[in-house]
Order: sequence, then structure tokens, then C-alpha cells
Amino acid sequence: MKHVLLTLGGCLTGLALAAQTGAAADYAKISQSAGNFNANLSNQGKFGFVSASRDQRVYSGAPFSGNGEVHITDLNTDGTVASQSLLKADDFEIFSGLSGAEFGTSTTTPGDLNADDKPDFLIGAPGAGESGGLVLLLSTGTGYNAEFLPLPESLLEIGARWGDHLHFKDGTYFAGLASGTGKVVEFTIGNDFAIEVLNVFDQSNGELAGHLEEGDRFGTGISVYDIDGDGIDDILCGAPGDDDGGSNFGAVYQLYRNNDGSIERTVKLSAASGGFNGFLNSDDGFGISIVPLGDLDQDGNPDIAVGAPGDDDGNIDVGAVWIIFLRADGTMKRQRKINLTNGNLEQSGLGLGDRFGTRIASIGDINGDGTTDLAVGVPHDDDGGTDRGAFFTVMIEYCEIPVALFEYESNGPTVTFSIPGGEGFTYIWNFSDGNYSQAENPTHTFASNGVYNVCLTINGPCGGNFYCGNVTVTGAGALNTESTEAAAVEVFPNPATSFVRVKSPREMTAVTLRDLTGKEVWKRNVTGFTTEISVAGLPKGMYILSVRTAVGETASKVQVM
Repeated sequence: MKHVLLTLGGCLTGLALAAQTGAAADYAKISQSAGNFNANLSNQGKFGFVSASRDQRVYSGAPFSGNGEVHITDLNTDGTVASQSLLKADDFEIFSGLSGAEFGTSTTTPGDLNADDKPDFLIGAPGAGESGGLVLLLSTGTGYNAEFLPLPESLLEIGARWGDHLHFKDGTYFAGLASGTGKVVEFTIGNDFAIEVLNVFDQSNGELAGHLEEGDRFGTGISVYDIDGDGIDDILCGAPGDDDGGSNFGAVYQLYRNNDGSIERTVKLSAASGGFNGFLNSDDGFGISIVPLGDLDQDGNPDIAVGAPGDDDGNIDVGAVWIIFLRADGTMKRQRKINLTNGNLEQSGLGLGDRFGTRIASIGDINGDGTTDLAVGVPHDDDGGTDRGAFFTVMIEYCEIPVALFEYESNGPTVTFSIPGGEGFTYIWNFSDGNYSQAENPTHTFASNGVYNVCLTINGPCGGNFYCGNVTVTGAGALNTESTEAAAVEVFPNPATSFVRVKSPREMTAVTLRDLTGKEVWKRNVTGFTTEISVAGLPKGMYILSVRTAVGETASKVQVM
């Protein structure tokens, strides 16, 4: 009889090895001479300040073209331009008499603010005045009315550059004032279009005090996302002037928030923090742009893309985007790099001083392969003229995590197991009677009747899975009560924060705790029916607990909170 295990055991994702996801499956360049883009760009205009994109729509600023402009491009599924339109600062009266306003450095789309069923915009103009500016564009049906929003007097520092970095989510705005030490301002816009400041995050905050220094430029690349899945939006932002490891190596901050919006804790990723092991160099500016990617490697934790426009792989200041796979505690599990020499962009034509990664925006899953794709700004690209700029649509490669849920067919005490499998997959079967197999679809003969907690660990090029299911064996003679009891090992509390207790119906000989990469994090030879394991110092996540008795071994999943 064939059996499909639907409810027994548990399926755990995240046994990732050398993941391939995170590279570019495909890409398209959008510039003066590429990607079906037909607008006229200007020399030194630096088109490519992408921000606040929606699915298949990219808002790309050219902030140094006159007082600045924003190109709105709708994309085809291959990443090229399907249609486009233009918002130009010099078409609005409020820019009369100004120069170098840098309109379009950042763009947000807050929806319909004036209730006319047309989208409105809040666009950064950090070169407008001593402290920068925020330009509100309200639809008129045939065009837009533009006005500068009055900025909070308490935050009108000279050189603050309001408008450099903006983000909008669920009625709330976030501005990165990324000059000097830097800060993030959370605010709303009232019915009278006045700014109401809700929170300011800077070196005066307890969780940031002692971490930020002059020149860090904290507040770049703001994204708001529920990183830890607790239902509260957290803040991702960069500090490209951070000096961990060397001058302007850069850093990323994850600000985990409480219900009242205050910071509960921070996790920093840099050359010296958060487990980041990628190679950074002076003036890389790691962290100038950041976007969340969802769970690329399907391990239950979010992943992020981070720009480093000063990266020198292949040539000086070519630039790079780091794809960073996070653990449950926010530290880095592993990373991949997309640039001129890595991640399938080797034939992209990126070159000296292009500064790929100056800005990054999510464009959703443009090619329908299951991963979040990116628009990546290259403001110093020279297609058509000097520093006219460009952006790349980068389709992030999808790589499927293998499934460990197995089927089995019994013929008396002989059981044949089957799994879909795949090219390059490896298998470790634990039959819970002291025997193992590395075959894809093994056949195993059990010596005694009973219920055996059979476990499979499967790994592929992009990661792995772990699954345990109870298998009932008959026709082997005497009932093996020991194996039946072994399947009833109790683990509690689970999830756990400080300790777990293990209780077995048979006397235990050894207990082992492994993380989802198979690394042994705790082991003890025991004699008795109960034991206790401290998990207080372990990172949050899922672990595998193996209990060995005189008659076999059983495995259980343990979640550490």
C-alpha cells in the first residue's frame, strides 16, 4: 500500500547550502539608447535616481537636468519600456528663479490626496534652499499644481537636504536627512498640507546612541517593512559614510520598533557587525540604497538588496548590489553580489565610474518567476552623452528549495520511500532504528513491527528541507514497542525562549541539537528519561533535536524565540 504523509511530522525550510538565488536571471538596460526609452536626456542630468516604484512602473529622477525631472516608465515583462511620461520641474512656476533644485532625487506616491480620483506625488528637491525641499504635486485632472511644503522649523538645519531620501507607507512618510551624522524623520501630512512630525530617529535615541558618528550619513535608502513578522513595521536604512573596517565602507541599520513607534532594538550590518562577510573597500558607500526582497531563499526570513555604488570590481566606482539573506535575528546568513564581475551581469557594459546601485527600487515580480525584481540606478552612465544616466531592470533568479515530504509503500517489513528529488540534490534518511541511507529513493527492511519516526534531510543548489513522519511497520514478527515509544518523545516548552525539557519513554543515551544547516550547537551524553537544554544564547529560528535510545533515534523540530 502506498502512503502519502500529509499531517505527520513537520516540514522545515532553510537547510540552505550554496544558494544560487540572488543572481540576475535576466536584465534590461534603460538609457538614451537602450530599452525602448525615447526621451531626450541631458548631459550631467544623471537619470537613474529610481525610487518608490510600483509593480512594472518605475519613477526615475534625473535631478541634475535643469532643476530636475522625473521620468515615469511602465515596463514590459522583459524589463524594457512599454510607455513613459515626464514631470519636469521647470514646467512649474514655483521653480522660477531657482537653479540646482535637484527635483526628482526621490519620489513617493501617496495616492489621491485631494480626492479627485487621480494620483498625487511627493517629490524630493534637496537642492532647493539651504535645507532642501519637498514638492507636493496635486492632480488637476489635466496636469498638476506644485507647491513646496513648509518644513518643520526644528529640523531646518543648513545642509539637511530634505528630499534626498523619501518613503511612504500606509499614510505615513519617512525622510532621510542623510547629511552629517544623519537622521530619519517620520511624519504625516495634514488636511492643510502641514507636516506633523511623529518621530525623529538619530544619535539621541537610546538604541542608536554611541553607534552614529559625524559623516555616517545615517538615513539613506529608507524602506519600511515588517522585518521580524510581529505585525509592526520596522525601518531599514543605510549609513554609507560609516567607517567600520575603513573610510566610508558603509553600513545598513535595521530598526525594530515597538507598538508606539519607538525603537526596541537595532541590528547593524557592516564590515564589523551583523555577520556580514562580504568584501567592502574604502568609499564603497554600502547602504546608500536598500529595498526588502521578501523571502528569496524560502527560509522564513526576509532578505534585502543593498547598493554599494563605490564598489571597484572590474573598474573604479563601477558599483554593485548586494543580495543579503538574513537570519531570524536580523544578522546575515550569506550574501551574493551583482555587479560587473558577479551575478550574471558580466556582459552588461557597466564601466568606470557608472556607480551602479546608487538607487534601488522594487518592481515586483515583473517576469512572473516567483521572485521580487529590481530597478537599479546607474546615474553616471554615458549612453548618448556624459553622465546622462540609466537604470537596469534586474530580474532576480528563482531557484526552488527542494521538498522533503516523502511517500512510502510497505510490503511487510520492507518499505520503499520516494521523493520528487532533483538534479544535484543530496539525501540523508534516518530510519529511527539505527540505520541510515543516502539514496534518493531507498528501500529499507525493518527488523521489528512498530511505529518509526523516519526523517529525511534533503539539500539542493538553493537550500534544503527537513521532514519527519511516522511510518507504521507490520509483518516483521514481534511488535517493537521500543520504536513506538521512541516516536512519542516529548519536547516542551516549544517554542522556547530559555530552555527546553526532553522526556522520553525509553532511557536516553544522547541528545543533540543542530541548526538548519546541520551544524551541531549542543550535544550531551545522558543517562535517564529526562534532560534539559539551555537555548537562551541561540539565535532565533528553527532547530532539529535528535534523541538516541538503545533502540534507535528520533528527531523533532524545536523553535527558539
